Order: sequence, then C-alpha cells, then structure tokens
Amino acid sequence: MLELLKPALFVLLSWAGLFAVFSGVGLLGLRCAPRLGRAVPFPRRVFLAFWIGWALTLAFLQIWHIFFAVNWLALTVVWLLGLAGVGLHYRDVWALIRAEWRGRRRVWLATAIIGLWFANLATAGTANYDDALYRIQSMLWAKSYPIVPGLGNVHGRLAFNSTYYLYAAMLDAGEWTGRALHLASGLLAAVLMAYAVRRLAALFAGHDGERAYRLYHALLLAPVLVEVSGGNIATLSPSLPVFVLAVVMLGQLLGFLARAGEMEPAEGQFWLVWFALMACAGVVVERSFAVLGIGIFAVALGVELARRPAPREMVAILGWSCAAVLLLVVPWMARGVILSGYPVYPNTFGAVNVPWRVPRALVISEAKWLQSWVRTPQVFWADVLADMAWVRKWADSLPADVPRAIGVALVAGLAGLLAPKSGGQATRKRLWLVLLPPIAALVAWFLTVPSPRLGMGAFWGLAVGALAVAAMRLVGETDAGEGRQSGLLLAIVLAFFLFLSPIRAPYLVAPGSDAGFSALPKTAYQSRVTNAGFVVYLPREGDRCGTAPLPCAHMFRPNLGSVVVAGRYGFMLDDSIRYLDINGAIAMPSGSGLSMLYQSGWYNPEPGTGVRWMQATARMLIYTEDARTAHILLTPVKMHVRGTFGDFGRLRVLVNGREIGTFDMRKDVLTDVALPLARDFNFVTFQYLGGSFVPKDSVPGSLDERTLGIGFYPIEVR
Repeated sequence: MLELLKPALFVLLSWAGLFAVFSGVGLLGLRCAPRLGRAVPFPRRVFLAFWIGWALTLAFLQIWHIFFAVNWLALTVVWLLGLAGVGLHYRDVWALIRAEWRGRRRVWLATAIIGLWFANLATAGTANYDDALYRIQSMLWAKSYPIVPGLGNVHGRLAFNSTYYLYAAMLDAGEWTGRALHLASGLLAAVLMAYAVRRLAALFAGHDGERAYRLYHALLLAPVLVEVSGGNIATLSPSLPVFVLAVVMLGQLLGFLARAGEMEPAEGQFWLVWFALMACAGVVVERSFAVLGIGIFAVALGVELARRPAPREMVAILGWSCAAVLLLVVPWMARGVILSGYPVYPNTFGAVNVPWRVPRALVISEAKWLQSWVRTPQVFWADVLADMAWVRKWADSLPADVPRAIGVALVAGLAGLLAPKSGGQATRKRLWLVLLPPIAALVAWFLTVPSPRLGMGAFWGLAVGALAVAAMRLVGETDAGEGRQSGLLLAIVLAFFLFLSPIRAPYLVAPGSDAGFSALPKTAYQSRVTNAGFVVYLPREGDRCGTAPLPCAHMFRPNLGSVVVAGRYGFMLDDSIRYLDINGAIAMPSGSGLSMLYQSGWYNPEPGTGVRWMQATARMLIYTEDARTAHILLTPVKMHVRGTFGDFGRLRVLVNGREIGTFDMRKDVLTDVALPLARDFNFVTFQYLGGSFVPKDSVPGSLDERTLGIGFYPIEVR
C-alpha cells in the first residue's frame, strides 16, 4: 500500500504547490489592474487567479523560449514570481485557508481523497500514440534548446506550436525529470475537480442565477471523472487541458450571465478581460479552441454592450483585451513563423518568405491528413475529403460519451423550452446564451478536424450547460418549498452521475518501475546522414521517435540542410528533392514549376524504355504554386483492346472531378491535353475506355482493372 501511496502523494503535493505558484502569479498580475482585481470577492478571485497565472506563465514561456531553453531556470523564475504574489496577499490567503478549513473541512477531506485517486491515475504510463510520435520530442526540443528555426522541416508536427509543450518542458526538471506527463494535465483537472466538489457542497444556497452556476459545476464533476479516468490523465496531449479550459470558461460565462444585471462596471470589465485572456490561452495551447474562446468572449461582450457602458469603460475593456492578444497570440504567431515560416501552421495563411519555410505542399498535405485521418484512417486524404461517404463510419466510431452528451443536451434543451413561463424570465432567458459558443464550436469542429478528443469540452459544456439552465427553470416553476427544490436539484445531479457512470477502468494504477511511476519506454533508433552531413535519428520500427536523441524524424529526408539565423542554427529543405506528401511521396520532375506524382492505377516504368502502363483508371497528382493551364503530352505505345493489343482507343480525362474531354488515342501519335489547374494540388484522372473507336454510344473494350489498359512513352507535363 505504501508503494501505491508514495508516488500518488508526491503528485498530489506537487499539484498543491503548483496551484499556489500559479495562483500567486495570477494575484501578482491582478495587481497591475487593482480596480479590476478588487471587483471579485477574494475566495473566488483565488480560483480565477490560478487560471490567470497559468495563462501568464504560458505568455512568459513563449518569450523566454525565444532566448533560452525552457528548463529548471524558467521554473525557478515562475516559482519566485508565484511566491511573491502569495506573499503580497498572505493575510488574505491565510484568512481564506482558515475559513475554508473551519467551515468546509469535510468538503476538503473529500476533495483530497478524490485528488489522491487522480494522482494515482497520473502515475500510469502514456497510452497515447501521438505522445511517442512527436509530443515527447517537442518537449525535449523545448527543454534542450531555445526555439529552433525551421524545426518543422525535421518533422512537420514539431511545428504544431502548442505552448502546452513549453509548460510541460518547464515541469520536466529536478525530481520530475522524465515525468512531466504525470504532472502537467492532471494539475488542471484536479483544480477543476476541487472547485466542482466545493460548488456541489454549496449547491443549495443563493438565488436562481447563482444556483444555476453552482449546479453547473456540481454536474460537471461527472464529466471530469469521465475525462480523467480510463487512462487519459498521464499524457502530453493538450486535449484534457483544452477540455478543462472549455468547461471552466463556460461555467464562468454562466455565472456572468446570471449576474449581468447586478454587476458593477468594474466587475463586468474584469470578466471580459478574463474571458479574453483565457480564450487566448486556449488558442496557444490548441488552435481549434479559437471558435469556442471567441464565441464566449463575444457573448459576454454583447451582454455588456446591452448595458450601454460609458465610452471610458469600453476603452478599458478593449485595451485590456488587446493586451491579452499581444501577450499570448502575437508571440505565438511569431513562434510559428520561426518554427515553420507560417504563423498558424499547418495553415498556409500569412506565409513569410524565410529560408527555412516548410515547403507549401508539405504544409497542405499535413493539414489534409489531419482532416482526413480522424474521418477515415489509412486512406489517402483526397479520397476521404472528396465527399461525405465517411460520415457513417466516423459516427459509428465515436465514443459512447459523445451521443450521451448530445442526448442530454437535446432532452434538457427541449424540456427547458417547453417549461411554463413565469416571472423572472429575462434572467432565465439570458442564461440560454451559454449554449451558443459550444454550438458554434461544434459546427466548426465537424467541418475541420472532428476528433472526439478535441470536441469533448464543447460537448460536455453544451450538455451540462443545457441541463443546469433547464433544471433551474423546471425546479423554479414548481410549487415545492426551498428544501424540496434543493432535493430535486440533488436528484438531478445524482441521476446525471449514474447515467454517465463516470468511473472507468483502470480504477487504480500499480506502481511502476520509475520510483512508482511508469517510465517512458526507450525507443530503438538508427542513424543516417543527410546530403549536408547532418546525422538524423529514425525509429527502427514504425514512425514514433519517442525518447530517441535529437534530431529524430519519422522518415529520412536526405535534402535536410542547415540555416543560420542570428547566430543560431536551424533546419531547411533544399530544392534537390520535392515532396508532395508528408509520408514521403517524391514528385517527378516536370519542368515549368510543376510537380507531379503517379498516384494510383499506374505501374512502374519498364526498364530501358520508360514505358509506363496504366490500368483502366489511373490518377496523377499535379502540384502548382499558381493557378494556370498546363499541357500533358501523351503518346501511346500500346493499347489493350478486347484481350489483345490494338492501335486505337479512347481516353477520358478529368481534372479535380470535372471532365476535360474524351480523346481519340492512336499508337505512336502524340495527344496534347490542356489541363486547367487550380493552385496547389490537382488530381488528374484518366479513364481508358478501351477498344478501337467506332462512332456509336457504346464503346467496346474491357474495364477490368486487373488487366493492362494503355501504355505511354514517358509522359511530359508543361
């Protein structure tokens, strides 16, 4: 038992220390705007200060990493700032601790027990594929070196630019070296859990709006347990932090909406600035958070504008909100340019012409694979994204918690809308606005990268928000007394908990080999030397670099070279090889700035002659930096006609699914086909209609793909 408790206690105490540090950094930050800081009571301010401090730490680490590696020294600076913040408020902090212990001792004992369980789960080993694919490497790069120009040329995913890896690198120091994944995301989940338990204990006090806020957090305890249990806490994935940020922001938005008509101007300004800061923090952790974060800020701003604040107040709100963007988003975009040449990699928007810029074709390929893989894995992205045929299989693959969350949201929303009307409707109607940001976020999520792990914050926020608002409306309309209404609310919380059955296996984690922690597995690797003399390490099996030495890549690119920027070495890919896909597909030279790839339905060229055969249907990939009309020169050498070879045939050509024409093909006669190409990737499909052409509707010939269709002399694209 002691072997089980020792690492868990170490984790729990470390979380407690980090909570104090980040809260201190947040309290220190609030001293920069004392009028806003005093607008919220101190007990609630401490919880909010933790998130402020965490966001400000991310901002600090982004700047720090431009000049220095993120190691123990950065952690020391953050600790000193946090202790200074706590020290400046020690009287208030001590008074709060005494009051909480005297009044809520049992609540905090229950919280400690749940926290100890969380800490035990956090000692597990990572089961997340992408941790070994690139996340551990991202953390090691941040820990070992200042930001490296062109790092995305080594491995495209090293340019994903999540500030969360800087946070993990900062924690990977001292006794926590090699163990940051046991600490990083669990801290945020534990803080949210503690707040949810405290809100559950205080559920039965306050007016309708305040009780809706408390009910939201009481209900939230079950989704937190769902996301933490089942092996999701010991990972470097930003999905758990993004879930926590999403539901925390939505909960505070619900509280803001409940008090919108009662707040002083300073409190309204505080909340808008807090929403802006947290939205920016979410974006720099995971860029897909943008729609939800901006939506929450927009709803809060709209409600505040309805109050018609004075121009001076609006200037203050917008000024502090812009400061949040300058603190977090602008440095994040600058880091993106340094890592890849693109501010929002893997989006080509705002590309900067720097020597280390990742080739545009690889950036687009990375983005397309992200979009397609979560829909249908293992299938080339163009085939997946061409239509909506993927939807059914994708829907069937969703975890059971997704339809549960949708079902709760629909039932609660319908019940709330059908409830009878009564007094106080203005406030209750306003509470429904909390559902708009997650709905907008889920629409954007479905259209871009519909990965369940990235959408759970919006799903659970929508379900819990709808249930909390509907419950308050339904319970508030009953003739039951105060005590019975409280009983009904508690029954709703218990029913929701039982419906989700949130405690999932494994229930406890056995002690691991690393002082009770599960150690990171060692990665077997090999080395190769690039044309420029770089030693690059590659995994011996598969594509996951894990703990291999730096630089490690999932595939070998012989044209990887160096670039020197302000006395600092970086990476670039020279023009000797053109890649059209992140998985290593190399373009054939075609001249005129075009790159082409024989993608499917083609056989390898015959030795000596270069003759290349296609099946009945074949596809060619052509990449161009600019929209243009190109010409493909086709000269048949042989054609398959009714089981033998003939001299005549017909060929239909399509570009990006649109038919260009059907062409008569003749042996040894060149056919020039004009191809209207859009910018970036173009898919040229050839359909051999077979047979000697005769002028009638049905063209004879075999479409059997197991046979040869037509053979060409070397094809040129101009």
